[in-house]
Amino acid sequence: MKIFVYEHVSGGGFAGTSIPADILCEGFAMLKTLIHSLKEAGHNITTLLDARIMALNPPIEADSITRISSLQEAKKKICKLSGTVDAAYIIAPEFGGTLAELVSIVEDSGNASLNCRSEAIKRASDKAEACRELKRRGLPIPETIEANVNQDIGEIRSKVKDIGVPVVFKPIDGVGCAGLSLVRSLSQISRAIERIKHESSGERFLIQKYIRGASASVSLIASSQRATPITLNRQRTKLAAPNGRSAYLGGSTPMIHTQGERALDVARRATESFEGLRGYVGVDLVLTGDKAIILEVNPRLTTSFIGIEKIINFNLAQAIIDAVLLGKLPEKIQTLGFASFQKVETPIPKQEKLRSLYRLGFVASPPFPISQNDKAYALIEAHASTFKAAMSKFYRVKRRLLEMVS
Repeated sequence: MKIFVYEHVSGGGFAGTSIPADILCEGFAMLKTLIHSLKEAGHNITTLLDARIMALNPPIEADSITRISSLQEAKKKICKLSGTVDAAYIIAPEFGGTLAELVSIVEDSGNASLNCRSEAIKRASDKAEACRELKRRGLPIPETIEANVNQDIGEIRSKVKDIGVPVVFKPIDGVGCAGLSLVRSLSQISRAIERIKHESSGERFLIQKYIRGASASVSLIASSQRATPITLNRQRTKLAAPNGRSAYLGGSTPMIHTQGERALDVARRATESFEGLRGYVGVDLVLTGDKAIILEVNPRLTTSFIGIEKIINFNLAQAIIDAVLLGKLPEKIQTLGFASFQKVETPIPKQEKLRSLYRLGFVASPPFPISQNDKAYALIEAHASTFKAAMSKFYRVKRRLLEMVS
């Protein structure tokens, strides 16, 4: 098949503006890994790259790459290319309706979209609506109250008192950890609201009871009616106070936990609660000693894909295609070892060192020298037969990477 793959951060979504280095490494790593998996399955791939990244000749296996200089140009190319291929896949954040809008462009082309349906993306991306639907179906979620940044601060303080600190302030349409704050006292509420205003495009947000436990996600392959859990993944996140910065750092897969089977089951039921979720879906959870509690449903490719693709016993990209186009879900799923995938902050590398960095194994995304400050980010994926061996390999690659950049 001829397949068009677009990744928003590296593919032109930030053309003309600065690209946040910490999300560029995630986006490019997902693009690179998905294209590799599609090529392994025998498909012909077309993609787009931001002109600044394309000028660096990055290591990517696409058959055709188009240089993009503006967001409008990217949207026009998505519209044009979606009509000339057999199928298209969009990698983008839900933030501000971006993912739903771009998937709608593909759907309007008349050719096959390999994403979740745009209407399902809208429903699952609205965290308030998603919580209501999950609660209606009897699925476990944290105690949750909806609020608005324009509300009287006294009303919001009263809502926090009703739940009881600590609580998490979370934008309705946030992606990753943008706008996220851990509020441990009433005095932190004003600053938490300001962070949401600064990092979210919307006014609505959630106040959720903070639940102490292990941060996890489940990756699933879904048809329109059914979903099959693939892996339980550990997430490494930093949940900061309002004056700090919450961040997603990476993760590992598979995750071994006493609540693993329960997590897979509630994630499956959550995915099947939204008609139109199909292909790849991620469900974020927190695991306690006796519960698996759903935090949100991600109707898109997630960073865990980078590690799963290396240790699963089938071609993950082809499984997405088969689920969407044929309604066929994977069977006899096995993980063949462990994978760790983590961001690594580095100095800005000199361009003459890039070719050597491109050849360094297990670097899913190199630290591109296009940041406006003095920092860049790489994303390393290391896999091995045991978790200990995978982590040992990760640290060896990290040390070598930092030596080469310095």
